[in-house]
Amino acid sequence: MLKTLKILHTSDWHFGIESWSQTVPTDRTPEICSILNKILEVSEREEVDLFLITGDVFHSRTNPGVDTIRHVLGYLTKMAKIAPVVVLLGNHDWKGMIPLGRFLKETTPVSSNVVVLGIDPVEVEARRGQKVKILPLPYLDKGLGLEDRVFAEGERRINEFVEEKLREYRETSRGEFTVFMGHFTLRGLEPPGMETGREIIVPRELLPTSVDYIALGHIHELRRVEERGLPLTFYAGSLVRLDFSEEKDRKGAVLVTLRSNGDHTYEILDTSPKPLKTFVFERLDYKALEQLERTCGVFDGYVRVQYLEDPKGLALELLNRLRGKVVKVEMVRKRRQELASIGEGSEELRPTNLMDLYKEFVREKYGEQANDLVNLVGGMLKEVEER
Repeated sequence: MLKTLKILHTSDWHFGIESWSQTVPTDRTPEICSILNKILEVSEREEVDLFLITGDVFHSRTNPGVDTIRHVLGYLTKMAKIAPVVVLLGNHDWKGMIPLGRFLKETTPVSSNVVVLGIDPVEVEARRGQKVKILPLPYLDKGLGLEDRVFAEGERRINEFVEEKLREYRETSRGEFTVFMGHFTLRGLEPPGMETGREIIVPRELLPTSVDYIALGHIHELRRVEERGLPLTFYAGSLVRLDFSEEKDRKGAVLVTLRSNGDHTYEILDTSPKPLKTFVFERLDYKALEQLERTCGVFDGYVRVQYLEDPKGLALELLNRLRGKVVKVEMVRKRRQELASIGEGSEELRPTNLMDLYKEFVREKYGEQANDLVNLVGGMLKEVEER
């Protein structure tokens, strides 16, 4: 008899985040709650069997705040009323999540449906009694029960531990359904400006291939990872666009249907988070302000304004006049010939181009020595575009 398992995979809620704190502090809680409400509606309608949350439900690791904890507990409980919930810890997650998970298991029957993972495999029972073997690789922390020496010996020993754990999982026997959950960066997907130090980079060839689904968190863009021999693999991404580096990122959640015959399918749930948009002006003047007012009047999202010159000192006035829509105003350095005219007397750049940002970064950092590197990367991109 064909057995099925319907999974709702979400990640990186970042409850408690305040975006653009240095210019226009913006509490993203209402938007995160709105998106989670949509996910709950879909999950109930689709009769989801299991929720997977792959890390960073909190934004503050040390002091998430009472209201933030209340929101997280509230949504975990709402999910648990629909189906069991499995939570993996991420690098932002509050250190109290593990004892909190133990507390939940010992309270009401609904809360006992919430499992906060450590570093050891567990078997959970899904909504319709399906047995699901979970192989976890959370963000590594002493609170998970790891030996102190793993951290004392530095980054090399941590990476060795990760490799040992993944090799162990590759040899682990399967369950009725088997899922691997991880919170790390796959090699080749490192985002620009990624934090260094305790960042865990995992080669794709170390991922377990005998599982039914690989659920990943940490990278904020919702994306499928496709590699020969790799099972269905997704980064669920963050719920909202946390900053303008995510302006074009896809957001949402992943609805996965696993079947005992291996014919697995998925659907991307578009949760419609608020859009972000960048405008760049050669000169910040009153015409630019009028244009931005018209644009912001019909744009239901957050705007960043970049400019080359501000002869009248209008940046602060712009922030105050369009507060709530314009959240960031900053001066940039850019060549005038890269500007694109829109309208008489007012000039604006297209949304920031990644290659232009790359050129600006390497030239500022390396000076004339950067030209060869810029030309090399530019040539590679041109070859790709011509294929």
